[in-house]
Amino acid sequence: MNYLNQRINTIEQKLKATHQHLFYQEEEYSGLLEKMQDIKLKYSRAVLLLTEFIESFVEQNPNLLQQQSDMFLDIDNIKEAEDMHDVQDETIVALCLVLLKQLQPYITDLSDSKHQQNYERRYLDPVS
Repeated sequence: MNYLNQRINTIEQKLKATHQHLFYQEEEYSGLLEKMQDIKLKYSRAVLLLTEFIESFVEQNPNLLQQQSDMFLDIDNIKEAEDMHDVQDETIVALCLVLLKQLQPYITDLSDSKHQQNYERRYLDPVS
């Protein structure tokens, strides 16, 4: 009987330690989620600015995106230009499109759905 009481106490101590570890992990996880949302907001603003920038070029020249089926990004042209006004509009638009494509994973909601499911599972359906 003494052995069983000792085993129960050991298991209860392990359970208590596990709950405490889980609590710290949940706090860290929620902090990371907040940081991720802040980063997503910043990238969303950058995407909005780039989109508006591209739209301004397209408004000035509506055929800009239809002139070529494949846009060519001339990085050397951009590097060597003393002023951005010296760079061709097509090159600037191509650069903005590449930047938008690079930012896309940071603002896509596909990865957030997994985080949201974890959050709901943890906070809305807690295991006591």
